[in-house]
Amino acid sequence: MLRMFRQMKQRFGISPVDSGSGMIYSDYAMVERSYQEALTLLQIKRRFPEETSSAHSYPDLGYYRYLPHILQEKQLHRFENPALSKLRKYDREHNSELLQTLELYLSQDSNVKATADLLHVHINTLTYRLKRIAEIVDIDLNSMDQKVTLYLDLKAEKMLE
Repeated sequence: MLRMFRQMKQRFGISPVDSGSGMIYSDYAMVERSYQEALTLLQIKRRFPEETSSAHSYPDLGYYRYLPHILQEKQLHRFENPALSKLRKYDREHNSELLQTLELYLSQDSNVKATADLLHVHINTLTYRLKRIAEIVDIDLNSMDQKVTLYLDLKAEKMLE
């Protein structure tokens, strides 16, 4: 069935249905859980169609399956990442797009060349922007923990949009 849907998408540019499945459990009592996982998969695929285009079952989502939980936690505690808030404020006040630069840089796995190419800027320009971002929000862009936190907070925020 998935093969047929992929072929229709390739050949005709259409997808007749949104499809997805939860995990397969050996216990019949887990049917509801699997159904909820399938619904989560579809919700995330609608929100992040490009990033999750190859996800057809709940386990295929990778870290995306944690985003609803991260978002729920952020809403429960009314938490907003202070670095992202500071960068948004800076962008508004200076009519800049440093938050977009950061988001693209993180989505490109911190690859400066790939990010510069996507932004259509010279690598030195991007390096300067990244240095400014680090200074403005007081983060270390060499720290995987900080980058992952920023990346997941950005993705969780996109769940709200």
